[in-house]
Amino acid sequence: MVTSAPARRPTVVAGYRSEGGHHGTHASSAPSIGGARRAGYSLAIVFSAALLIVLNGSPGWQAIPFLTSDTAQVLWLVNLSLAAGTTVAAAAPAEAEGTAATDQ
Repeated sequence: MVTSAPARRPTVVAGYRSEGGHHGTHASSAPSIGGARRAGYSLAIVFSAALLIVLNGSPGWQAIPFLTSDTAQVLWLVNLSLAAGTTVAAAAPAEAEGTAATDQ
């Protein structure tokens, strides 16, 4: 009696779709994707935090030559956007780890 292994779902990594074989379906490829994702979220957090410090620190946005005095009117929106992006990026790795366990 011949039994076959359960069918694997195709793997999609950065636009590359693997239908089977050794490319893209090896079990060790999953941690590298998660690591890259965490690194991207970490980079987004660092970049957003740096922008918040540069824009709101002393001398702040006034020292940036291409920003005009009208910047003060929208600075709170920029701060809100950067803070929201940082919050989402900080929560995303934990969410991704939870969904990765259910995908397997």
